[in-house]
Amino acid sequence: MEAQVIAPNNEWTTSWSASRVRTWTEGFDTPLNPNDDVYQISGTGTGVNRNGVAFTMTIDEDLVAKVSCPWLVQGIMTITPEEGAEKVINWGSGECNNGLVVTVGNNDFEINGGN
Repeated sequence: MEAQVIAPNNEWTTSWSASRVRTWTEGFDTPLNPNDDVYQISGTGTGVNRNGVAFTMTIDEDLVAKVSCPWLVQGIMTITPEEGAEKVINWGSGECNNGLVVTVGNNDFEINGGN
């Protein structure tokens, strides 16, 4: 997958390329009930942010998406920019709670968007 975002008046651009694999892991034996479906997502990506800084992205532990939940519920992703600190995003252990932890260096930032 490749994408690019261009701001109005060409003020800035950002672009990225990703290779992802989605695996259907649960719910395939109940075709009339999509709400029990669960998918795992693995992959990598590269890009350039709006400031011209290149970065890489790696899914270290498969991201888990449940159809019954509007948010990712599990998984770990690392974003490594050419400049600046590495960011590790941890979606937790499977609960549908719209929460995640971003680790930058030795600092953890808990983010909860509410339910």
